[in-house]
Amino acid sequence: MIGYPLRRRPRPPQTCRNLDNSKWFVDVMADVGGFGIASDITLQGTATVGYNWTDTLASSFGYKALYTDYEEGGFRYDATQHGMFTRLAVKF
Repeated sequence: MIGYPLRRRPRPPQTCRNLDNSKWFVDVMADVGGFGIASDITLQGTATVGYNWTDTLASSFGYKALYTDYEEGGFRYDATQHGMFTRLAVKF
């Protein structure tokens, strides 16, 4: 699998510089796998916007897409799944 995660703190627009921006984050992740080993290919991508409520609690919402191409012994699974999701994270 080859992938790359990225987390950034968004910069507020010039008109909103007085907002506390340190608690907001943007996560972007993509990976590619398979390469004929377990499946022919899998592709996955996720984009998330979130907020750190405390040092140990965060929530976010985002969009995820997953493509899988798998074939073995007459069984074929070639599908794309995608949609919105929410996340609650407890860090310890």
